[in-house]
Amino acid sequence: MTRDERGYTLLEVLIALGITLVVMALVARTLRDVARIFRAQSDLAAASSSITRALDDIGYELTLAGQGLGEGVVAVMPRVPGGEVSSFALTLRSNPNLTAGYLTSGLIETDTELAFTGADAFEPGETVLLTDARRSNEVAEVVKRSPLWMKLRSLETTSGDFRNRFTQNAATRALGLREVRYYLRASGEGEGKELVKDVTGVTSRVLARDIIALTFVYLDANGKVISAAKVEDEYSHLETIRLKLQYSVKAGALEPLSIVTAVSLRPASGTVDFERPDIGFRLSRILYPLEHPIAVVSRPAADRGVVVGAGTNPRRDPSYVYTFQMEQQFMSATVDSVAFFEDVRGPVAAVLGPERGPLAGSLFVAAAGLRIGHITRMLPDENGNFSSESEVIAFDGTDVIAQAGGIAFGVEGALYVMSQEKGAIYRYRFDSSGKPGKPERVFGLTGTPGPVVEGSDGHLYFLLQHGQRGSVWRMAFDETLEPVEPELVGRLDGAGVSLARDPVEGSLLCLVRARNGDFVILELSRAWLRGADVLEGVPREDPPVLFSLREWVTKLEEGRVDQSEIPFSLGELAQKMGVLRIDNLDFLSFDSLGSLYMGAWEENLVLKFQLARPSRRYAVGVAAGVVERGAGLSPMVRIHAWRERVPGL
Repeated sequence: MTRDERGYTLLEVLIALGITLVVMALVARTLRDVARIFRAQSDLAAASSSITRALDDIGYELTLAGQGLGEGVVAVMPRVPGGEVSSFALTLRSNPNLTAGYLTSGLIETDTELAFTGADAFEPGETVLLTDARRSNEVAEVVKRSPLWMKLRSLETTSGDFRNRFTQNAATRALGLREVRYYLRASGEGEGKELVKDVTGVTSRVLARDIIALTFVYLDANGKVISAAKVEDEYSHLETIRLKLQYSVKAGALEPLSIVTAVSLRPASGTVDFERPDIGFRLSRILYPLEHPIAVVSRPAADRGVVVGAGTNPRRDPSYVYTFQMEQQFMSATVDSVAFFEDVRGPVAAVLGPERGPLAGSLFVAAAGLRIGHITRMLPDENGNFSSESEVIAFDGTDVIAQAGGIAFGVEGALYVMSQEKGAIYRYRFDSSGKPGKPERVFGLTGTPGPVVEGSDGHLYFLLQHGQRGSVWRMAFDETLEPVEPELVGRLDGAGVSLARDPVEGSLLCLVRARNGDFVILELSRAWLRGADVLEGVPREDPPVLFSLREWVTKLEEGRVDQSEIPFSLGELAQKMGVLRIDNLDFLSFDSLGSLYMGAWEENLVLKFQLARPSRRYAVGVAAGVVERGAGLSPMVRIHAWRERVPGL
C-alpha cells in the first residue's frame, strides 16, 4: 500500500496542526500590533486636529479683541469675570457689531429711563459695556429700551446697582459687548482637562480634550514678559500673547505633545473703500518723479510706505529710500523724507525683515554687479524711519549673487536669494544677534530664477524663466521648517516679471509681459496655487487677467474713464498724460493696507491703485499668528477684515 493510499499518520497531522496554530498566532499578533498602531495614529490625528482648531479659534478671537471698543477699555484679561488672575484663563472683549449709544442727559442709575442716542441699536437682555472719558468701565444689561432711552442694571453687583458714577459730562457711552472666555475644567473622561470656550449669550462648548496644561504668556513690544497680575494695569504696553498647549493622546504609548503659538494684538489697520461689485483698479496716487524705482515696502504696524530707488545713473549714483504717508492722496510725489545711501548702488530687489526677532524693521536690499553681488541691511533710526542716521551693514560681496533675481525671508527667518548668475537658490542664516552667516546653496534650478514672495501658506513662490515663457514655482517648508525641493505650480503665457501677495485675499498677483508686448496682471488664487498637478499634465483653467496696461492707457488717452477711477478731473487728464505714457511695468507691490503699487523703471514713477473688491467698506487689518512649534503645522499669517470702526471711538 502506498503512502497516498494509507493517508497521514496522527503524528503528522498533529505536527501540521501545531505549525498552523503557530503561524496563526504570529499573524494574530501582527494584526493586533497593526490595530494598536492604527488606533494610536487615529488618536494622534484626532488630538492634533482638535488642538489645531482650538489654536486657530483662540488666535482669531485674539485679533478681534478691542475691535469697536475705542481707547481706555481693557480688552484682554488673564482671568474669567469674577475670578482670580491666572496664567491659564483668558477673557477677551470686543464690539463686533459696532453698536454704540451716548448718554445725553442725567446720571446713570438702576432701572431709570436714561436718554441715549442710538438706543434703538440695542435689544432688551443685551449685554453692554459702559465706559467714559475717565476710563471707568462696567458691564451692564439692557432691561428695557425705546428709540430714545434705555433702562440698565449692573451685572457686576448682586443688587444691580452701579459701582461707578457715569454722567453725561464724562462722555459716557454704552457699547455692544461680546465677551469670550477660555479656561480649563476637569474632564469626565481620563486624567486630562477640557479646554472650554464660553461666549456671551451662547452655550459654552469644548474645543479640545486631554489637555495637560494651558499657559498664556504676555509680552510687550520688546519681548519682555508682563506678569498676569499686571496685564490689566499695563494693557497699553501689551503687544503679543504667546499660548502654549500641552496635550496627551489616548494611546498610552505616545508621549505628551505640546504646541506654541504667538499672536500680535496690535494689527496695522486702515480704511479702504471697496466701491464696485467687481474687481477693478482705482488709481489713487501718482508718485513722480522717482528715479528708477525698484520696490515699495511697508511694515504691518506702520502708516508709512517706503520706495527704494536706484538713482539717475544706477551704476554711479547712490541708491535712495523715499518714505511717504500711505493714506495721503495727491497728484505727484511730494517729498516726505528721502535718504541717500552712498554705499548701495544698483539695487534690484528689496524686502523688510521678519516682524519677530532681531531683524524686525530692517530693510534688506540686493544690489547687482557684473561679477560680485551685495546684500545690504539698513536699520531704522531711533524714530523707526530710514534716514541719514540709519546704520548700514553690508554683507560680504560674493559672486553667487552677482545677479539677484529676487530676495525673500522664509518662515524660519533665513533670507533666500534667487541667483540668476548661478541658476540656484541661496540662503543666509542669521544668529541671535542678527549677524548673517555665509551664503549656502540650497537648490539648483533649470532656468533663470526671478522675483520671489512668501505666500499666505508660509511657502515661497518664485518665477522661473525659460526663453520667452515663464512659470510659477513653489518652495515649501517641511515640519522642521527646512525647505524642500521646489515644485512647478503652473506655466505662464508670457514672461513673468513680478510677484506680489495680496494681504486681504491671500492670493498672488503676477505681472506678465505677454507675447503681444502688453503687460497684464494675473490673479493666482489660493485655489489655483493648490490646483491640479501640472507635472502630470492635468488641465485646469488659466488664471484670470485682472489688468491690462495697454487697455488702461488707451482708455485714459481716449477719455473713456470713470471719474471714480482717477484722483483728478477729466479736464486735467491731458496735462497728466505726459506722465502716464507708460510702455513697461517692472514690479508689483502691496502695502499692509491692501493697496497695489505698479512701478515703471524707465518712466520714473509708481502708480498706487485701490483694488475694488466684491464687498463693502472695510477696515483691513494684518494680525500675525505664527506657529513656532507643532508637528504637521506650518507657520502662517492670519489676515482679518472688520467693518469700519464706530465714529468717535
